Amino acid sequence: YHTISTANTIIDRLPVAEVSEEQKTVAEAKARFFRGYSYMNLAELFGGVPITDTFFEVPNFNFQRSSRKDTYLYAIGELEAAASVLPEHPEAGRVGKGAAYHYLSECYLALAYDQDEDISYLDKSIAAATEVMKYHSLMKERFGTRANPMSTDTHNGVPAYYPEGDVFFDLFQRGNLDYEEGNTESLWVDQNDIRYHEEYNKQ
Repeated sequence: YHTISTANTIIDRLPVAEVSEEQKTVAEAKARFFRGYSYMNLAELFGGVPITDTFFEVPNFNFQRSSRKDTYLYAIGELEAAASVLPEHPEAGRVGKGAAYHYLSECYLALAYDQDEDISYLDKSIAAATEVMKYHSLMKERFGTRANPMSTDTHNGVPAYYPEGDVFFDLFQRGNLDYEEGNTESLWVDQNDIRYHEEYNKQ
């Protein structure tokens, strides 16, 4: 709910923000992504929860719990709105269409397997997952920092090239995690975690 509150605040303040209309549109899409992502997680953990898309100047206690289905449907609406605006391949660490469609697929899948639910949601889940693959194709060949047999680089005294590796191994190697680094499967990578490991390895 902290993330939801932050998203509501951002959207509420955007009309008076001193940025371009294009920047406002993208900022709103990002906020709606995180609002949808948060409600998806809440639905998964707790079922139906109170839904709010309003910024309150004073404390409000008049909330009613929604159904699990309605919570997922709200998340879907937010993620769909975000997916229509977000860039295909944003800078590292930022959300884009691939991440939005990925979580849309999860939401539809959850609804499809809910008790007495309409399994037509499976088709919608497949369609969303297909959109993900449109922007993030599977890696099929070795790539990156550990895959070049001509490399003379080392890491902590160990040669970087790892002849026994394969494409799956390469997906998780330092310097290979982001889309910009050649990993087309990368949807949304936590940059704080990457920076932590980079600083740790310098010590």
